[in-house]
Amino acid sequence: SIRIDEDFDYQGRMAEIRAELAGLNVEANDLMKQIQDVQV
Repeated sequence: SIRIDEDFDYQGRMAEIRAELAGLNVEANDLMKQIQDVQV
């Protein structure tokens, strides 16, 4: 069975995770642009 911790701030934690994912996505896009700009 699943136990839910009523005192844990699930919405707050999800907001933190979304913010971190957004930052990682920006970083990934920057890295992809650098890779695409490499002249072979």
